[in-house]
Amino acid sequence: MLLPNSKPNPSDPLFEVKGTLVVAKMPAYSQMSVTPGSIIGQSNRIRQKTTTRGFGPIAFAKKLVLGRSALVQQVWTNDHSGEVVLAGGAEKGAISVIEMSGSGEYYVRPSSILAFTKFLSTSTWYGKGIRFDRLSGKGSFVIRGSHRLVLEKGQEFLVDPRYINAFETTMLLEPLVPVSERKPVVQITTVEVPVKTSGPSPKVGSNTGPSGNEKASVDKPNTKDAPVSRSSASDVPAKKDSSVNATTKKRRVEINWKEIYQRAVQQAKKITGGTEQYRLVGPGEFYITTNQFGASVWQRLSLTPKKH
Repeated sequence: MLLPNSKPNPSDPLFEVKGTLVVAKMPAYSQMSVTPGSIIGQSNRIRQKTTTRGFGPIAFAKKLVLGRSALVQQVWTNDHSGEVVLAGGAEKGAISVIEMSGSGEYYVRPSSILAFTKFLSTSTWYGKGIRFDRLSGKGSFVIRGSHRLVLEKGQEFLVDPRYINAFETTMLLEPLVPVSERKPVVQITTVEVPVKTSGPSPKVGSNTGPSGNEKASVDKPNTKDAPVSRSSASDVPAKKDSSVNATTKKRRVEINWKEIYQRAVQQAKKITGGTEQYRLVGPGEFYITTNQFGASVWQRLSLTPKKH
């Protein structure tokens, strides 16, 4: 039994796909968010208004830089139920309604979202040259133009990212050559190189005593009558030997020109909108569409500022 001024707990709308249309059956005190311009008709007691996604200037900045819609349409009911008819804008049977229990999350392309219920939250996720919104919470959302596929753990699927609508966060989406496996453009290595130090060496044939400073007392043979040799080793000073075993560490810089060329070609493909396959690794489900999603140059060049 409800008190005179009390309200029932809010409940989520129920989405029903009918051909290329979606009918949202909204009970009393329910609410959902809808892409602006997708409402065909509604019951006369349903209320709606268009607001910005977050703080106004930031929302419009994301629109300019990332192509993310700055506006969202809020639809709600008070003490009466009603229906809202949404235009799917896709072929028959291609609209998908995805239920979320609160334990899992999805990455969803913003331009493919038709509607989502009140208790789902969205946040922007940048990833590997393509951009999705992250949906979390408990409720349901509708995406247009989708076909569902499921991958087991470790199973891989190669796909053109321009046709991906949504995928679970338990899945890994990466280019065929991940950024972590790319070779560095400039490689700096430390090597040891020999060095030469100069210093006087003792004369060849000279002897030092125990202290190393005084000559040792030795018995010299009687050379009074012996001929004098001009080439006596003791009389010829030794050359300075500058080769002493010593090394020093130096840095060696190597430039990988092949890697530079490959990266330049890859970036040129992104700028011109060239195709590049990505690897999608399970477990989880994902949705693809026959409608190609375009991307700005900024989106194509962005590379994983955030980990997912």
